[in-house]
Amino acid sequence: MRDFWIKSSYRYFEAINNPNEYSRKDLLELIPKIKHYTRNVKDGLLTVFQALFNIGVTVIFQPSLSKSHVRGATFVVNGKPCIVITDWNKNYATIWFALIHELHHVLFDLEIIETTKFHLTGEPDLFLLQEEKANEFAGEYLLSTDRMRYIEKLINNPLIVERFAKENQIHPCIVYSQYQWRQSESGKNYWGYFKEHFPDVTSATKDLNIANWDVATIKESAEKLKQLLTV
Repeated sequence: MRDFWIKSSYRYFEAINNPNEYSRKDLLELIPKIKHYTRNVKDGLLTVFQALFNIGVTVIFQPSLSKSHVRGATFVVNGKPCIVITDWNKNYATIWFALIHELHHVLFDLEIIETTKFHLTGEPDLFLLQEEKANEFAGEYLLSTDRMRYIEKLINNPLIVERFAKENQIHPCIVYSQYQWRQSESGKNYWGYFKEHFPDVTSATKDLNIANWDVATIKESAEKLKQLLTV
């Protein structure tokens, strides 16, 4: 199943065949503008996917593999970076974290990935040594440690968290998600808390969700997705 998922994802990227030239400089300029779109549950993810497609980075959304912890993957297809984001844990905040994590790999690991063809985030990898750096990059980008230290004392006040999230240009669920992750590192389990503040992930991905089926279906859905990503 894992191999089938990888091969079908690769075929999607080949079929989409992004015509735009990849620019690392443009990606560095785009990344600071991304997190504001986390607040737009309905269209934010699509808008960012379109902006990335325009600078040669193709991003698609795939259902997660069963019995797997794969949150995302980075490929190099036709010399251009391509990213898969999954709905692992069905968590809206995790999708954005995974996207920023994979963009770190595009910025700093692309030569290695071009040699190995792909990298799966969430599974052991003998070639990439920057998983922790990618996680740190994504976490600090979305909400810095200093800012988290400030809000964690007020985490049970939803009005303050909402105002804080707005000031930091992120969706409130990212604040709660970061709190959960940081608490888990201290051995505390908060995963069942704050569920009412997390939007339904299907609201953000329903237009982006593509199926893994036969070659004909891949070509057909890839063409539809290419039209969706092209602005």
